Formats: sequence, structure tokens, C-alpha cells
Amino acid sequence: MLGSVATQLLQGNDSGNYMRVILPFLLMLLGYFVACRPWDSARLEQIERAMYWAMVASLIFSFGYGMATSGGGLADVRFRIVSVTFLSLQGLLLHEFVVAKRITKFTAALFLGTVVIELLSVTRSLLVGTLLLFAYATWLAAPSIKHLFKVGLRAAMVLVLLGAIVAASAAFFPSVAGHWEQRMSFAKDTESGRDPTTITRLAEMKDQYDQTTSSALSIAVGQGYGHDYRYSPAYLPYLAS
Repeated sequence: MLGSVATQLLQGNDSGNYMRVILPFLLMLLGYFVACRPWDSARLEQIERAMYWAMVASLIFSFGYGMATSGGGLADVRFRIVSVTFLSLQGLLLHEFVVAKRITKFTAALFLGTVVIELLSVTRSLLVGTLLLFAYATWLAAPSIKHLFKVGLRAAMVLVLLGAIVAASAAFFPSVAGHWEQRMSFAKDTESGRDPTTITRLAEMKDQYDQTTSSALSIAVGQGYGHDYRYSPAYLPYLAS
């Protein structure tokens, strides 16, 4: 944390962007100090409840603020409505459903709300994250192969229900379904046959590597938190179409 201050000064990073990026690290450090204390069970329950409602508040605020400030179509809204703790909240809810077997009307409605936001965001990585969390919760709930079979059947029923919700959402929101279809077939529509989103991520990582190895100073201290990363031109031919 202290070293990052020297790093960002040496590299001349934007101070405002640095502070925005360093905030999660400050919060993580605070969480570390809190977790190191020997709390009793009652206080631990209070901390867990506070974290849960904080994630719920983040979900609601991010969605409401994104919808209110975008003012455009789905192409603009989808980038603003996802909370930074989205998958953390889904993981907690899936633990309640699959592992702890505690399901209430509110938590069920809340999870369905996260699925709707996920569909509106048209973000494939979020969908993959949800499926991986679901598989992990199923594995945690099954201490043996016999239990895994039973839990797997229950999980399959939940997946069928989620599939029905997705199908209903596609029927009510055809524009959302169109965006998902476009995202899934992106690679087919390009001359290179490569998915533009994947190429973009690779170009970002390649540029970060190139900048880090661009000088002795960069190799020694890196580009610093909050550095303005760009795209490597090496991947431009894949996006020519």
C-alpha cells in the first residue's frame, strides 16, 4: 500500500484515478484488521448481517442509478447497472439456497432480481460466474457421491426454473434477447472469426505487459495503481472488420 504511493508518483499517474483504484485496497486492508480480531459469535453475526445488507444496498443503488443516469437504450444501460459486489451477493444467496437450505420469499425474489440484471447487462462473464458459483455451492453441499446425486437433482430443478425465467424474459424483452444473440454470434460475423470482446481483453493485457517491460523503471516499480492502460496495436488486424 505504501509502496504504491511511490510507484504512482514515479510513473506520474493521474491522482484522481489512483485514488479511485486504491479505495478497494483500503477497504480490503480494513477488512483484514477487522477479521483478525477474536470476535464473539454475536458480533460475528452482526458483521455478516451488515455485509449482507451492504451488498443488497449496492445492488439496488447501482441498478437504480444506472437506469436513471443512462438515458439511452440497452447499449448504454448495460454498462452501469451491475454492482461491484454482484457475484459476491449471488454466492451468498446460493450458499443459503443450496448449502444451508434456507429459502425465504425475499431472498428468492432478490436472486431472481440478480438474474434479471444479469440478463439486462448482456455480460457473458457474469453468466459464467453465476454458473461456476452454482456448481461450487452444489459441490459444497454434497459430502459424498450419494449426497452429490441428491443435491445434483435439486440443483437441476433450480436450473430448469432459471431457464424458464430466462425464456420468459426473452419473450417479454425481445431487444435483450437480440443483444444476447448478437453477443453469442459475434465471432461468426467477423472476417477473422475471433470474438471482439476476447480480442479487446487480450489487447489490454498485451499493452500492460508491453508498458511494464518498456523501461528499467517500469520493470522495477511497474506502472502503478490507477495507470491508464490502453490497447496493444498487435491485435488490430483481428478487429479490422
